[in-house]
Amino acid sequence: MPQEYILTEQRDRVGIITFDKPDRLNVFSDAMFGEVREAIEAFNADPGVGVAVLTGSGRAFCAGADIKGWDSEIEARERGEQRRHEVPEENWVHFIQRSKPVICAINGLSIGVGLTMTLPCDVRIASDQARLSMRFVRVGVLPELASTRLLGHIVGITHA
Repeated sequence: MPQEYILTEQRDRVGIITFDKPDRLNVFSDAMFGEVREAIEAFNADPGVGVAVLTGSGRAFCAGADIKGWDSEIEARERGEQRRHEVPEENWVHFIQRSKPVICAINGLSIGVGLTMTLPCDVRIASDQARLSMRFVRVGVLPELASTRLLGHIVGITHA
């Protein structure tokens, strides 16, 4: 299936997934989520791949959820349109836990889900240009993916 939101490549035993909507700061949508899961599943099935790397193109890793796209997704569902990617029953945390190692190479902005999606991954590496933020409360949204628990587990409760 052609990919609209990500690029994939393999270098030696490393599978690389690049969020590729730099004009929108790689905002995260259900469609992007589906493409990322499919790419990781393909890398999981490939014995020539030992690790997957997630990164972003342009000046952002991922600037959070595609809030502007929520209205169009809701309207499409109300019209009965089929989603290109169904949201799987298995959550992201369990999916990552059963996958080959996943490394997040955080370059630039990593906001909201752009940060929380990295927390269950095996390794997180942030560049000097990385800017991390959990802005959920500022926009009236609850944090997802057990992010408050995972962040405290990773950096310690006093630093979270």
